[in-house]
Amino acid sequence: MSYRVTHQPAPVPTAVPDELTVRGGRPLHGSVTTSGFKHSLVTTVAAACLGQGTARIDNCPMIAETPTLAALVERMGGSALLTGTTLTLNASGIATNSLDPELSAAIHGSVYLAPMLLARFGSVTVPGTGGCRIGDGSQGRRPVSHYVDVLGRFGARGRTLDDGGFTVAVTGGLRACAIDLADYWTPLGSGPYHSGATKVAVLAAAVARGTTVLDHVYGKPDVLDMLPLLRQAGVGIEEPAPGRLVVHGLPDLPAGASRAVLPPDLIEVVTWCCASVLCPEGLTVHGAGMDRAVRALAPELRVLRDLGVPLEAGTDTLTVGPGRTPLAPVDVLVAADGVFSDSHPFIALLASLAEGRSRIRDTVWANRFGYADQLAELGVKLDVRDGAVSLHGPWSAAVPGRRLLAGDLRAAAVLLLAALHVPGTTHLAGVGHLARGYADLVGQLVGLGADITEA
Repeated sequence: MSYRVTHQPAPVPTAVPDELTVRGGRPLHGSVTTSGFKHSLVTTVAAACLGQGTARIDNCPMIAETPTLAALVERMGGSALLTGTTLTLNASGIATNSLDPELSAAIHGSVYLAPMLLARFGSVTVPGTGGCRIGDGSQGRRPVSHYVDVLGRFGARGRTLDDGGFTVAVTGGLRACAIDLADYWTPLGSGPYHSGATKVAVLAAAVARGTTVLDHVYGKPDVLDMLPLLRQAGVGIEEPAPGRLVVHGLPDLPAGASRAVLPPDLIEVVTWCCASVLCPEGLTVHGAGMDRAVRALAPELRVLRDLGVPLEAGTDTLTVGPGRTPLAPVDVLVAADGVFSDSHPFIALLASLAEGRSRIRDTVWANRFGYADQLAELGVKLDVRDGAVSLHGPWSAAVPGRRLLAGDLRAAAVLLLAALHVPGTTHLAGVGHLARGYADLVGQLVGLGADITEA
């Protein structure tokens, strides 16, 4: 399939209804294939837009972010062609610094276009963005003050806006600087700012005048995956030590071609690892470059092994299970340089099947516990306090007939898997969130034998 994004987001191939009926208690069988990594998609698209050349991004996930980002580029005058899972971009025609507010509000990744627009036009206003409402601000909005602060290090002046967006301006172009990104840690040495601050700093450094030195860089693939594309575009990037980047910026990037291939989606891999306990014969997860995902998920895979989930990794596959139940209890710290906060709800579901008390402390997103009261509705024994969830397993008294509501993307996925554990019928609303993170999670589960229908 090939289509050009013109005046509105191109359709995501599989629509997700907002409410499902799940008839659980059935064993699942088969194998699945992952999409490309959502978090790397948004930064790679932003990096591709810094230059004047054509960039090809392969293995793009067929989720809401992909056509929406492409539509944002075209609304500003650039070109975007989405053919299957390949997105071809050319931002040389971008003629405005105005981000479409409706499109920007649909996703969170639009914030990473700000360095490009600031470098080209000297100012940019990013309207309130979308994404899961797991922040501490008004209505759960994600924080944006750290983006303004980072761009300020490069000479820009700005402020946050009441709608959850921000505005920044610079005179004479962005100027190189030195940033210790540990400045964006909370007192716990983690927090919700480090990842986004690093991404904006790398993107700004690529088009700043001079050499920028970045220390304590957030070292996950959503940062590292855009570095090869920036190098192809002509940006000099050195990695002299772990956690340090030296970026020799080019205010006017040349018009050369570049290409990037996204790795398998890390959180989708974790989702399937969680789903494997429903598969008595185990589950094989396919994805080109799975070895890249396995390396990036080293903290998660250690937790899974501690739980008692068998894992066997290959170049393009990860075989999970068959495991034993009850699992073993775990004590997990979610931090910016360790287990992803996105992985936390899935580990919690697995921990509910463990014999004894497990504890998961999330030092990144303090409001990542929206799934907890809904799991309790299904009979899971847990309590949330002081930024941590304690689970008392094994979960055995599964309660059918419940009506659940998912408030965010990962809660929707984990509640869907939990409902599949429950013999009988569960009604789950709020699953429209899945369109922002999975190409077709419901369809893949049905393909494994799950009984899931639109309510």
